[in-house]
Amino acid sequence: MKIIKRLLIALMVSSMFVGCSGESSTQEPVEVKVAETTAVEPEPSEKEIEEPVAEEPIAEEPIVETAEVATEATLEPINIVVKGFGGDMNVLTTFTADGKIEAVTIGDNNETARIGTPAIEKLPAKIVESQSINVDGITGATFTSKAILEGVSKAIAEASFDINNYNQEIASTAEVYMSPLTQDPTPSTWDMSYDVVVVGSGFAGLAAADAADLSGATTVVLEQMASTGGQSKINGGQYAAYTSSIAQGLQEKLNLTPDTAEAHVNDTIVGGGNLPIKELVEVFVKGAPVMLDLFIENGLNLKDTLAMPGGHTGYRTYVTENMTGSDIVNVQIDMAENDGIEILTEHKVVQLFTDDSEKVVGVQVATNDGLKTIEAKNGVVLATGGFSSNVDMRTQYNEALTKDMPTTNNPSSTGDGLKMAVGLGAGTVDMEWIQLYPFAEPGSGILDTAALISFTGPSYGVVYVDINGNRYVNEGATRDECSQAALDTGATTTFGIFNRDVTSWLTDEEINQMIDAGRVFVAETWEELVKQINAQEYDGATINMDAATLEKTIIEHNGFIDAGEDTQFGKDIKATHGKIEAGPYYAVPQWPAVHHTMGGVTINSNAQVLNAEGNIIEGLYAAGEVTGGIHGTNRLGSNAVSDAVSFGYVAGTHAITGTNPFVEDDIVDAVANTFSGIAQGYKGPVTVDVTIDGTTITSVVVADHMETLGISDKAIADLPKSIVAGQTISLDTISGASFTSKAILEATGIALTEAGLDLANYQTAFNMESTSELADATYDVVIVGGGGAGLTGAIEAASQGASVVVIEKMPFLGGNTLISHGEMAMADTWLQEELGIQDSPELFATDMFVAGNELAKYEVTLALAEASGETAFWLRDFVGVEFNPTYLGQEGGHSVKRQLLPEGNGVGLVESLKEKATDLGVTFMLETTGETLIQDETGKVVAVEVSSGDQSATITANNGVILATGGFGENIEMHVQYNTLWPDLGPSMLSSNAKGITGDGILMASEIGANLQNMEQIQLYPFTDPTTGVFFPIEAPNWNAEGHVYVNQSGERFVNEFLTRYHRAQAILDQDGFVYCIYNQEVADRLDLEEDFAENYEVAKNKDIFYKAETLGEIAEHFNIDSVALTQTLEDYNAGAESGKDEFGREIGLVPMYDGPWFILKGTSAIHHTMGGVEIDEVARVINTEGEIIEGLYAAGEVVGSVHGAERVGSCAVADALVFGRIAGDSATNLE
Repeated sequence: MKIIKRLLIALMVSSMFVGCSGESSTQEPVEVKVAETTAVEPEPSEKEIEEPVAEEPIAEEPIVETAEVATEATLEPINIVVKGFGGDMNVLTTFTADGKIEAVTIGDNNETARIGTPAIEKLPAKIVESQSINVDGITGATFTSKAILEGVSKAIAEASFDINNYNQEIASTAEVYMSPLTQDPTPSTWDMSYDVVVVGSGFAGLAAADAADLSGATTVVLEQMASTGGQSKINGGQYAAYTSSIAQGLQEKLNLTPDTAEAHVNDTIVGGGNLPIKELVEVFVKGAPVMLDLFIENGLNLKDTLAMPGGHTGYRTYVTENMTGSDIVNVQIDMAENDGIEILTEHKVVQLFTDDSEKVVGVQVATNDGLKTIEAKNGVVLATGGFSSNVDMRTQYNEALTKDMPTTNNPSSTGDGLKMAVGLGAGTVDMEWIQLYPFAEPGSGILDTAALISFTGPSYGVVYVDINGNRYVNEGATRDECSQAALDTGATTTFGIFNRDVTSWLTDEEINQMIDAGRVFVAETWEELVKQINAQEYDGATINMDAATLEKTIIEHNGFIDAGEDTQFGKDIKATHGKIEAGPYYAVPQWPAVHHTMGGVTINSNAQVLNAEGNIIEGLYAAGEVTGGIHGTNRLGSNAVSDAVSFGYVAGTHAITGTNPFVEDDIVDAVANTFSGIAQGYKGPVTVDVTIDGTTITSVVVADHMETLGISDKAIADLPKSIVAGQTISLDTISGASFTSKAILEATGIALTEAGLDLANYQTAFNMESTSELADATYDVVIVGGGGAGLTGAIEAASQGASVVVIEKMPFLGGNTLISHGEMAMADTWLQEELGIQDSPELFATDMFVAGNELAKYEVTLALAEASGETAFWLRDFVGVEFNPTYLGQEGGHSVKRQLLPEGNGVGLVESLKEKATDLGVTFMLETTGETLIQDETGKVVAVEVSSGDQSATITANNGVILATGGFGENIEMHVQYNTLWPDLGPSMLSSNAKGITGDGILMASEIGANLQNMEQIQLYPFTDPTTGVFFPIEAPNWNAEGHVYVNQSGERFVNEFLTRYHRAQAILDQDGFVYCIYNQEVADRLDLEEDFAENYEVAKNKDIFYKAETLGEIAEHFNIDSVALTQTLEDYNAGAESGKDEFGREIGLVPMYDGPWFILKGTSAIHHTMGGVEIDEVARVINTEGEIIEGLYAAGEVVGSVHGAERVGSCAVADALVFGRIAGDSATNLE
């Protein structure tokens, strides 16, 4: 989601330089037939090892076929069962009587979807079209490809046809991908137009597209291959970052010393022969942690390990869950798809176009439909990779790297982007430096997951031996040193030797897959292992290793580890190095292959391409392996991804904004002048890093926090800028984020004090000037308020063709919906149907009406209930809201389970609504307040007077105005004015509301005569955070009909925990002091609370309002509760649960709780919902004090007083907002 990305972008700061720190599916047969038997030129051949992917269910894959052969008699299909990556695979081959391959069909199989599937879909076609089994496998699916080819080969033999007839030579990969570049004039009109055109869909390209899209650009990604990901998919999934959000936990678990940015920069420069350009290295080192956290937030899973490949001096290399670059690429693809970024495959860029000023303005693309031109209004980003697959180019710079030397790269790495840039005068650097990967599969050059075993040698104790069983190199050396040492052995293979003690980061399943694939050998003794090794041939050469020699080598290496000194090759012995003692023993063959071309086009720190004179080529950016100057003579292992994604993100950002998210002057040297301060925010500690130059504040960065996404974004992004611009901490807080603002200012002051500076010198008043102008405008529908009701109203109106504006006084959208759980009560939904729950709108409306003491307008309540189910489907199917697929809750007051929960809670719900509204063209005016409703001479509301700062404007509505401003939960004066139910709702009473919920719409409507209903009905949320008034997601048992109890300071229960909110809050306020919610591990496990709400538990623990312990006595002692009374309370509760007769009459969630561990939360009640507001009818029209409709005025959500009466039943607020928001949007668009 973009909201997550924006938070992370706010963290892209120099503070990070302070040292811290298959799936299986049984598929329908995929059949391919061909109408002719003459060979045709195949699709581009592709080579890559298939990467394992965590299993998850998917839909069946599509059937792919062409026309049938009708002229030849056919034989019965021959079914061959072969072993694919995921297990047995059925390959059916059909021949004509004269031996032509008519069809290849893939039947039952267990291949990994998204990786194995492309081979299943495409390879049969290549075989049939070429009438050959001499075709390369499909990129990313080598195991699957090999299995298919094996099946067809065996079928040929079984049918007694001559295998030599099916071995035709196919056009080479290089010829296919190195098609001629064009030199056409720049067009005056374009076939397509975008703000940013990205060439290449690997790590760098997808990162560039993401950044450009986030900056508001229309973006397209062009990929010459048939699938997205390019070379990146066959990367080993290693990522270098000196810190991350999970670094500290891993370092503590593995007993590792925290890394630093300075060390990462220095290692990269030294490892590259001191040729890397420092300012470029600093950019990717700074960006790497930010991008890694971005991927983690969007679903990237990593192994619980940190490695230190050769050349690195710190444990900074993360390994993806499946040890494959596809893990990262798939996350990037999902991000792109979620953001609607267009990715066009089989679109090969063949020319860069420039205008008269020599600015790059577009590209020419070769497609299956011919040449097309694409305009790039802001820039073209080259992310085309290196040239390892272009033998001519690599031998031009290194004569030894002939076609006999295999490459780890896919076939599209042919240097086209480099050649096109050079054609425009781009400079190049480090072209002669071409890296070999020391651990590829011998013969093929494939970089597979097995290669990662030796890759971690410097970290965990894998030993590299030659064909005689002797060590031949320092395993901690750089790649170029390891590769050269291997070549110097004069053999055709070497081996990595290990046991499970030094590869504990691998799962048994992973290692067994490698063994089954023949990539790893295993035996219980050294003799048996050597026997397997000696049975192999590599490039025609046999091996005659001696077991005694190998064993002696390993024993000697174990001695080095014991002694802490490698006297043979000088390896730096680490605490993480394990000894290879007990079997079984393993060996993985390895040999150098062409891997990375360090040379490329010259760029600056903004990823702008420079010409040969060092000047910027306007409009042209580059990122990833197409660039040079970053790695010098040798790229350190795991730096490639960090470089690619960081500079990709820089390119996409700079092309639109002209800014660089990862650059500050002398960022590494500034570390010594950076000081940290920590202050309490709304949800937890906020850490701010302040960089000082003398007495000048040069940088303020929010380095770490737990604040609410969306709400805190502006404070985190803008306040640091104002502090630097004004050289002051005397600033106003950001509206809606006062807790976060105060924490940032306080933490900055602490950091300044830590730097030895006088705070009195940083107290000058300062206001950052706004550059936006407010102007009069006209729309069909004007909506005041950008929460759930306003957004659904906007979506409904815009989907019917209306022009819509949403006016929101806060700097963010969402209102109370944003900070809610997001749960919504809806009748007649898919989950109720699946679970066999009988519900109806009438029952739903009755529940609400009765709970509200029949003070609501029943026809309005019924209108909500009747539209609720259809609205739930609309949200899911039209808006794109994702719901928890299994959760259906029931809070007190509901007769049945009807509570849906959106993924991501309120934040996820608002993000989906916002994205849909944006897609429909809705305009948003943030930090703009609705002041006055304007009526014409007939009394119809026709406009809204708005203000922003000292500016004002009139926003006219052709059709109608919708008030969606929420209630008055944050307006103390209105609490006091209308409260008749509670003892005191003055300033001392906390509120769970967003700061902008101050009754604006109610006041505006009442000024023109709107009738107000139920204003005295103010609801308290029974159990909230006693420090802020925010409700606890980890109080989830209460809204999940699960086991828990409320107790007071004396350890006694005092209420039925499932009464209405009014009765529970009343009982809580009657207690002396705080109250506590208690449940046990079994309840938490049934609800997956610790997995779903880990951050919430951490926040509460930091505030000392949550505690977990093994016994009741321990939790009682922590909060000074009477332990004897508490034990008796649980015994009484369990007795009632067993008998079904609870002493407080509770019937819902009456689940016994016997054993620990125990969870305890400390809480109190807070103002939550104001049921009073303007009166409406069942189609959301506002009614005046005379009982008449106010024409042109509609209302939805908490601004309305007609829906709930005296009590709002839990989970009905969001339902009310979304349902009536949609009703109001429809009415405002269509009613006269």
